[in-house]
Amino acid sequence: MSYEEKSFPLEKILTMNARDYCDSKDKTLRDYEIVGVHGNINGDVKDFVNKIPKDTEIVVDYRSIQEHTFKIRLYGTALIPKAKQEPAEVPDTGGLVSR
Repeated sequence: MSYEEKSFPLEKILTMNARDYCDSKDKTLRDYEIVGVHGNINGDVKDFVNKIPKDTEIVVDYRSIQEHTFKIRLYGTALIPKAKQEPAEVPDTGGLVSR
């Protein structure tokens, strides 16, 4: 899949930590699958963006480290919402059960 097809919005790549993000959305870390995202760039962020998993809501803890003159390592944490589970259906017992 090309960068243009995927096009994860750059404004959803944040330096704030996961807990602060969850607090700002009234959610907890338990609401998300957590996946590390790593990439190297030589002047372009496409390599990193293309590694962001499908269905990611936000990338937090984004950091960059310059390793060489033209090589920069990027990393962050993708938060992917967990599928909502329907509550288990309680069987209809017809009321009180006598002993």
